[in-house]
Order: sequence, then C-alpha cells, then structure tokens
Amino acid sequence: TPVAHHLLASLQWSMARRLPHRLLAAALLTAASVAAVSFLSIPRAGVAGLPPNVVLLEAAVTPSPIPVIDTPALFAEARKAQAEGEYETAAARYRRIVDAAPSAAEAPESLLQLGAIASLEGAYREAESAFARLRERYPGGTEALLATFWQAETQARLERTAEAAALYEAFATSTPELADFARLQRARLLLANGDAAAALSEARSASLLTPSAAVFRPARRIEADALAAAGDTAGALKVVREELDAAEGSESRAELLSVLGSIQRDSGEISAWRATLAELVRDHPRTGAAARALDTLLTRFPGTVQPYPEGRVRFYQRRNEDALDAFRRLEAATPTSAELPWAAYFTAIIRERQGRDADALATLEAAIRDYPGSPALEEVLWERSWLLGALDRHPQAAESYRTYRVRYPGSDRAEDARFSQGLHLYLSGDLRRAASVWAEEPDGQRHPLRGRSALWRAKALQRLGDAAGAGEALVAAQSARPGRYYSQRASALAGSPPATTAPAADPAITDEERAAANRWLATWAQDAASGVAPTPVEPGPDVRSGDLLVRLGKHEAALSEYREAVAAAETRPAHLYALAHYLHGKGEYWVSIQAASRLWELAPVRSPAELPSGVLKLLYPAPYWGLVQKASNAHNVDPLLLLALMRQESRFTPWVGSGAGALGLTQVMPAPG
Repeated sequence: TPVAHHLLASLQWSMARRLPHRLLAAALLTAASVAAVSFLSIPRAGVAGLPPNVVLLEAAVTPSPIPVIDTPALFAEARKAQAEGEYETAAARYRRIVDAAPSAAEAPESLLQLGAIASLEGAYREAESAFARLRERYPGGTEALLATFWQAETQARLERTAEAAALYEAFATSTPELADFARLQRARLLLANGDAAAALSEARSASLLTPSAAVFRPARRIEADALAAAGDTAGALKVVREELDAAEGSESRAELLSVLGSIQRDSGEISAWRATLAELVRDHPRTGAAARALDTLLTRFPGTVQPYPEGRVRFYQRRNEDALDAFRRLEAATPTSAELPWAAYFTAIIRERQGRDADALATLEAAIRDYPGSPALEEVLWERSWLLGALDRHPQAAESYRTYRVRYPGSDRAEDARFSQGLHLYLSGDLRRAASVWAEEPDGQRHPLRGRSALWRAKALQRLGDAAGAGEALVAAQSARPGRYYSQRASALAGSPPATTAPAADPAITDEERAAANRWLATWAQDAASGVAPTPVEPGPDVRSGDLLVRLGKHEAALSEYREAVAAAETRPAHLYALAHYLHGKGEYWVSIQAASRLWELAPVRSPAELPSGVLKLLYPAPYWGLVQKASNAHNVDPLLLLALMRQESRFTPWVGSGAGALGLTQVMPAPG
C-alpha cells in the first residue's frame, strides 16, 4: 500500500544513513506490516475467480518496480555538465539523485548544487527552499554547513536581513576556517541595512581574524564606510589613507580614492572631494571609478576639468566622439600644450577603431614631424610602425621599426622592433637584409625571443639556398629555449621528431606517472624527505579555505586563498608538486599551472620536454577535452590550438572575465562573439 511503501522507504533510508534510532526503525517496520495486513483484510471483488484477498496479497507482495540508478555515474555526469555550463542538464541529474536515491552518498551534495544552480540563475526562492531542505534532511554534515551560508546569501537577496544575519552568524560559529569570510559578508549586509555599529564590529572582527588579503582589504573598507556612517569622519579617513598607502595597482587605488571621495562629500569637505575626483581622472583614467568621477566633475563642478584628461578617460571608455571633441578643444584652447602629442596618439587609435586607417596614419606622421622631442614620440612611432605593417606597406614598416630601434635602443620593445624589422623585410622579398637583421644578437644570450629570430633567419636562408647557414640557424633556434614553441618549430623544420606529443583522449594523470614524478623529485628536491616526495599532501589552511569557498560559489576569494598557498611553497619543489597535483584534481587549473610553473623554474632541466609526464600534464593540462574536440571538429581547428588559447587567455577558468568585458575559457568579447 502507499502507506506501507512510504514507511518501508523511511526505514530503508534510516538504515542506509546508519541512524542510531533502532527502536524507531523497528516501530516503522511493525507499522508497515500492520498497515499492509489491514489493507489486505478489506473485502474486495475477486479477479479471474481468485479469492479477493489472494489477488490483493499478490499485489502487496509484488512491489511496483523502483528504478535503480547508478548514482556515482549520474553525479559525475551532473558535475561535468555543470562545469561546462550546461546547468539545465546538471540540475536534471542532481534532481534525479535527490528524488530517486535520497539515501545515496551523493544526495546531499546534489541538493546543495541544485540550490547553487537556482541561485546562480536568480531563482532565489527555489534556491532557499533547496538549502532549507538540505539542512533539515541531512543535518550535521559538511553540506548542511555550506547550505547555511548559501541560505544566508539567498535570504539577503530576498531582503530578509534578520534571517540572513542570523544564518551568517551560525555559519561563522560552526565553520572556523571561514569565520572571517562569513563575518565580512555579515558586515556588508548590516551596513547596507543601516546598522553601522554592528557592521563596524563585524568588519573589525573579520580583519582581526584573518591574514587573507581577500578578506582583510574588503573588511577594512567596510570599516571605513561604517565609521563614516556612524559620523566618525576622522576615523574613516584614517582607515582609507592607511589602505591607500598599502594599495598596489591602479584599480585598487582608484577604488579607495572613490571611497575617500564619498567620505569627504558626506562630511561636507567639498574642496577635498573635488581634489580627489580630479586625482582619479588624472592618475587612473582606465578605471570605472575615473569615469564616474569625470561625470561628477562635469555636472557638479563645470569648467574644472581640462580637455586632455577628459578626452583620455573617454578614450578608455571607448566613447570615441566625446574623446575626439575633447582633443579638438585642447588644440583650439592651447595650441602649444605639451599634451597635444598624446592627444594626437589617442586620436590616431580612435581613427583606427573607426576604420579610417589613412587618417590615422596621417595623424601619426604629423605628430612625428611636429613634436620630435616629445615623450609621446616613442608610442607614436611604435603605433606608426604597427599600422604600416597592418596596411601591408612592408618596406615602410621595416624602416619605421629600424628608426624606432635607433631612437630607443634601451626600450623593452627593442627586440620586438628588431624582429619586426626583419619580418617586414622578409615579407617585402628582401631576404638577405632580413637574414642580416635577424643575425644580430639580442640583448643577452638568454633573451626569451632569441629563438624566434634564429628560426626566421633559417627560413630566409633556406629560401636563399644557403643550406649550411640555415642548418646553423636551426640549431641556434633549438638551443635558445629548448622545448618552447620556436625550438619545437625549428626541430620540425630540421626533420626532428617533436619533443612533446598531443594529449591523449583521457588527459588524466595516471598512478604510474605520479609515481615516476615522485621518484624524479626524490633525486633532487631538498624537501623530498627520505627519498619520497610528500604526495598526497594534507591540504593546509589556505587550501581548505579555498576548497570551501569554491563550494560556496566564491571563486575569486578561493583563488586568492590558493595563491597564498602556492606562494608559501614557492621554494619547496616537492610541496609545489603535491599542491599542483591536488589543485589539478580539483579543477583549479589557474593555480595548479602556477605551482607547476614555479616547480619547473626550480627543476634542474632546460626544457619542459625533460620533465616527467606527470609534471608536464600539470604544466600543460587538457581539461574540457570533449568540448575542445567537438569545437575543433566543427570549425576545422587544431584542438591543440584551442587548448593553447584557453591556457593563455583564462588558464582554463570558465568564470574569469577581463576589464574589457571578455568572458569565458577563450575570453571572447560578447559583441563580436
């Protein structure tokens, strides 16, 4: 009967979960039996001449078939679909596990991921319900703890402040590894809802609890905001200035200046606010904070912004016509301004954006002629050289790059200019001069681009019929940086087999490869105690925190924790290997590649080809292999090229984005797609 079936299922679940309620289990079994017998005793019409109860008994003891599912396999399918962005497919498989196999080991995590997917898609009520069910159905496990945090996040999204704050507090109390992060989130929530005193207390608790920059810096900023909201302007300004002194990078400084300006504005320090806005526009023109500051200056303080800084901010916003208008006003107002060469440089790039290459080239030529002593000339000359090459004006491009080399021999781009000069001579058919340019030694025998020039010199000499000279150049290219791209290309031209091979259909690291890597490490790594590298390694606090943050959907904070773990192991090769292997297994390729790269730097080898395959696969992983094969077949592209692009652009990290708006594994811009 339905009642008996439900009771028996409950018993099966309680036994599978190994609950200690044996008396309850016995009672459930007795109740199920009584319910079945009572049901059988009810008189029913016979079927095919059989006594009624016989038919019913047959029905009772012949249960309806319950589908048996392979939960580990189904869970693996769901995880794969989720990693590849197929959320609907992943949710369907998670839901099937939760509904059909609630006692399976994978059920709690499946329910957690169902809620996470719903939250990601903005279905916060559905997500909140899933997390509440998980905490009720599977109390005491790690998944229930994580669901507490997820539920706090969804309650905050649903503007249930008190409930969210209580859940954050519960999570902080029960999860010491992430207490600092939970208190940071709670501080944000309290501040957003006007409780400055409580937000200040939580922010200070978070900053005192943690050495993590991912928590400490944001907590200090919340502390400043809370102090300002509480009327302690001096305290708020002190915190922000301390953070400004410690900040690195334009983006971080711009954010802090924006906070500083807000405090100055709210406290009535209007002159100081205006000065901070002007500093943002002048010193950090690439940032969003500068764009907002410029808009504020133009509306609140008209006439205080000079045309050049205005045009530069608009240039980085890609508001091309507004930038051009500002640069025209600059030229009209101050025809002798030292900023005019830079304005010409930006104007030329805007013309290139607009497809007006002839106008761009004319602007660059005029700037070179009119401003020969300007600091902007280096950028102007480089841009002219590039544009001439893009327009297939190869002889002029070669001469322009030569001019750049003569004027700026100490530039970081001098070697690029030398190679580009040779390339455009080669493309114009002047092979002998190209070979001569490429024969010049770059600065330093170990220059990273030395192999590139040697390879192309070999190509030029081959076309000139100089087989001996070409052979010598190929040897030079192979030895410049063994195992790298130009070395591999030189080997191919010389007829040698490649030093590396394409990844197998299953690019996983095998036990044999791991054992071989451990033996290799034991021959030279000082931290490989007793001749055995410490793998597997027990994850440290940073790694454990990172793992939990990933499961909470806080990928950037997790990445920060993992990076700190790699930095702590940077002089210990065996630990770097263990860490790289662990993170690789977790799908955290950004930091596993970082750890493997540092390991390679420490290793007594010249080429990646000399590394054991168990290390090489960490350095050059091949995740998303199914997706790569599908895309390469569909577009007739070498799958290794796609892997190389993904490694270069995103380190195989699907959620990463760029300041320009590029997204995903290959960092595609949404507009061109």
